[in-house]
Amino acid sequence: MHTLSEQLAVLRRRRGFSQADLAKLCGISERQVSRYENGGADVMSTGTFSALLYYLAETPDEKDALIGALAELRNIPW
Repeated sequence: MHTLSEQLAVLRRRRGFSQADLAKLCGISERQVSRYENGGADVMSTGTFSALLYYLAETPDEKDALIGALAELRNIPW
């Protein structure tokens, strides 16, 4: 299983978004997107995670992978 940070970077690239594009869509800074992709996803708000999930996960498997990675990061049984 990939970490949440890895999942975010892979899905962003798969969708063809730059970090700036994704930041604008989600209402966060480009620096924050970079931080999430480089291991700082443990301080992400629920609203930001929901926006990232909306814009990045197109299939049920992608949604499950992101939610599972967040659960693992926060030690929540999934």
